[in-house]
Amino acid sequence: MNAGSGGYFSGYGSVGSSSDNAGFILNYLYKGADKVGYVGFDIHDINGKFNFRINDVSSLSLKLGIYREESNSTYIGLTQTMYDAGNQDHILMAPDDLLIVSRESASLNYSYSPSPNFRLNTTLFGYNVSRNWRRQDFSYDPNTSNQTGVIWGDTSVPGGAVFMRNSTGNRNRSFEVYGIEPRIRWNYDAFNQTGNELRAGARFVKEVAYEQRVNGSKKDASSGFLRSDEIRTGEAWSAYAQNIFKFSKSLSVSAGIRLEHYDYEREILRGVFAGESIDTLVSNSSSTTALIPGLGFNFNYSDGLTVFGGIHRGFSPPRLKDAITASGQVVELDAELSWNTELGIRLNPQDPISGELTLFHMDFSNQIIPVSESSGGTGAGLVNGGETRHYGAEASLYLDLGRSNETFDLRTATSLTMMNSKFNSDRFFLIDEELVNAKNNRTPYAPELTIYQNVDFKHEIGLGFRLAAFYISDRYTDVLNTTTPSPNGRNGLIDSHWQVDFNLFYEFSNQPIRLNVAVKNLTDNRYIVSRRPQGIRISTPRFITAGVNLNF
Repeated sequence: MNAGSGGYFSGYGSVGSSSDNAGFILNYLYKGADKVGYVGFDIHDINGKFNFRINDVSSLSLKLGIYREESNSTYIGLTQTMYDAGNQDHILMAPDDLLIVSRESASLNYSYSPSPNFRLNTTLFGYNVSRNWRRQDFSYDPNTSNQTGVIWGDTSVPGGAVFMRNSTGNRNRSFEVYGIEPRIRWNYDAFNQTGNELRAGARFVKEVAYEQRVNGSKKDASSGFLRSDEIRTGEAWSAYAQNIFKFSKSLSVSAGIRLEHYDYEREILRGVFAGESIDTLVSNSSSTTALIPGLGFNFNYSDGLTVFGGIHRGFSPPRLKDAITASGQVVELDAELSWNTELGIRLNPQDPISGELTLFHMDFSNQIIPVSESSGGTGAGLVNGGETRHYGAEASLYLDLGRSNETFDLRTATSLTMMNSKFNSDRFFLIDEELVNAKNNRTPYAPELTIYQNVDFKHEIGLGFRLAAFYISDRYTDVLNTTTPSPNGRNGLIDSHWQVDFNLFYEFSNQPIRLNVAVKNLTDNRYIVSRRPQGIRISTPRFITAGVNLNF
């Protein structure tokens, strides 16, 4: 368990047992806080796994889970004037906002393995999620009606102030998901080599989403006028096969293919038409199908050097809400498609140094770009973003300086990613009666450089620490690569930033006790994390926790 500033407490417990033919493990996690950064929360997460051995070749396992959460999570963020003032970083602008989440899940897996070289796993799964989110209404317009009198920001700057309203918009959603997935794995000999492997499977998933928007007449109302009500249904079928060919002790090639088919339907029972909420029955359906190939290789050039690479097709179907509009019209929102390639080397010698270098290239023929309020945009939903290209390099280096030392362990890890992400096709926008082409602009929220570094030390007496730091370069937040911040804080450049975290621990010799103290954001660095969903989010200030772990 751990406790820290802001009323933070986290406790985790686990108990289990096993015999020759059966076993179980039960886990319980609780997390709660009065206020950490922006939010306070109360979370309970319970799960259990039960294993049953039927005979020498088959077994059953059952997983059950229950999750409950209440938090005052909110969409609203700071305006640019509030951020510049620097004295209201983590103020609760909408203290009555409330997110309630509940989840129940279950899965049953049957495993059949008549030989060490063959295994069949079949999983039945299902879960139910309920997510009700009360959010107080607000506006950037000083002339808006039904105000509470609470105002945030600078009213002298157009769009630089938030006017809270005495009403709510409750986004209530629930999801029912179930499916089945059989998979096989077969190891066999070929090309005079062992290690050839075939993996194949199929999957069926049905999901039903119920969504309501309920408008409340007070700033803390969880019920009220039913503004919209709809049901979305999706059925996904997929099948795949992948084979690893072992041509020699040094060279292996993997080839695979996947078939995806998705049927979806949107049924609107109540919607907003011509500014008025009316009962209706609007529905439509559509589908998408894709064949997704992939190819990769792995070549062990020597005991300490491996060369690897691959190419595969990326696919993601359009989100149902955006592919079928509220009026029932099917929008020609294409699936998100890409070709992804990589080539790299892996150094893993016996000495203390190891590392990896990978070059990657992702070419999207159509990338789906969010323009909803949750992404800082001015429209609603998602749109075809057109062609984008992402390429760069990832490098990592590991040093084990205590490998030959019996007194202490000292390890360091460094990782670096350099990436160029741009629109590489014409995208025109009408700005101040002038057409602006976003071609060659950077994609939103894509940093050009990220760096991560950690140092781990442990002495034989049981004392140790971890020091970790990360750096992220600047990012644009919109397609037009706007540099100047908008008054409401939703658009504008996010400057580069870094953060350092520290953890100190002590493990008692021959005792199942571990003490630890952790400090996140050790230097209390202040920076913008995001301008989404509706304004600026600031980094969490220095956060200290202390705890004890017991293992029996």
